[in-house]
Amino acid sequence: MNALFKLLLIGLTFALAAPAAAQVRIKDIVTVEGVRSNQLVGYGLVVGLNGTGDSLRNAPFTERAIEGMLERLGIGNLTEDQMRTANTAAVMVTASLPPFARAGSTIASPVESATEEGLTEENIPSRIRGLLLMALSNKFGEMLLTTGNKSEVAVGYATIYGDMAGGYNPIKDMYKTRVFEACRWRNANHRDWMKGPEGEVIPDRIITKPPSAELRADQKDSDS
Repeated sequence: MNALFKLLLIGLTFALAAPAAAQVRIKDIVTVEGVRSNQLVGYGLVVGLNGTGDSLRNAPFTERAIEGMLERLGIGNLTEDQMRTANTAAVMVTASLPPFARAGSTIASPVESATEEGLTEENIPSRIRGLLLMALSNKFGEMLLTTGNKSEVAVGYATIYGDMAGGYNPIKDMYKTRVFEACRWRNANHRDWMKGPEGEVIPDRIITKPPSAELRADQKDSDS
């Protein structure tokens, strides 16, 4: 009799608890963590006014993109002379997709030219020089010296993996004005322990010309 009463009591307990459990919603007991936006990057072509596009001779990205588009349209095997455009440009489109975005949502998407030269392209030659010089240093066991002076190091005016590549910087504690003074002193003085010749070893035009990293034509350090 006691066993039967216990079974009935347990059954009644589950019967009373079931409706209460059914009222619990998932969002009441679950928390969402790690919600973040997603970066979207696209590449494509835009058509504008005549004369506003990329020059195909200097814009290989645009030329390849146009070739791919024409091939999808069934137009292929065009020669370089046949493909001409003055109003098409390759662009990069970037956007940030917010969490829980829905179809039809409006998002901002900046468009940037994929072929317009900027600081990225300007730093490539410096990094190529750094790569080649470090390779020669590793190959022949010579110490590669870096050239940044204290003025440039203080403001971060240098290219990582470019002119910063090397094992030692002999002028790291000399301000730029002190470097110029040392150059003039060296041209006017010579000692027996010096390995260089007597006389002017550093042309005056190097000392007097406006400092420049020569990243582009007519570029000066004062521009930055």
